Amino acid sequence: MLCFTSEIIFNAFKNMSIMVEILRNIFAGYFDFLIKLRYKEHKLELGMLNIMEKVLLFLLQGIPELSGELALSLALAGVSLRWGIIVAAGAALAVLLYIIRLLPFTFGIHSVVAILIMVLLIKIATRVRATTCFIVVFAAFATLAALEFLFSELFFSVFKLDPQSVISNNFLWKLIGMPQAILMIIFALLVSKYKKPREGMWKI
Repeated sequence: MLCFTSEIIFNAFKNMSIMVEILRNIFAGYFDFLIKLRYKEHKLELGMLNIMEKVLLFLLQGIPELSGELALSLALAGVSLRWGIIVAAGAALAVLLYIIRLLPFTFGIHSVVAILIMVLLIKIATRVRATTCFIVVFAAFATLAALEFLFSELFFSVFKLDPQSVISNNFLWKLIGMPQAILMIIFALLVSKYKKPREGMWKI
């Protein structure tokens, strides 16, 4: 009887140790799964933050830059500067151009789109002739391109930095582009001051 009881107890402990081992393996697998899942979520969160940072930096430079380009185009065409319309159009255009840049198009196509949309916008919203629209927008775009070249060359010559390393640093590259955006707005204000806008040029 004692031998039979001992055998039962031994088998019970044996079965318990097997159950514990099974449970340990289950929990180990479960926790390993949670760790991997959390790691993937962390990578996803970092990826989302990186995307948000790029979008915000692009808009931070893009909105004043495009607003300045549109304002300078209007000032050259003799149209009074309505900053509410100009900034709203610049913001919408900046978002559209960012989306275009994400698509697999040839590099620089967003600049062509920006020029065409600005020409179309000025033609629809004002009484400026189509040929004049093209001329003033191209003039504003050429001014922006010249400023971008001058500021980047000045920055690289003063600080002696590698252009590729600076361009790969999204924050620094956008920061370098801020002065040209501000200057475009200043140029628009100066042109509008010395070239008096004509009355009734807006349709809206």
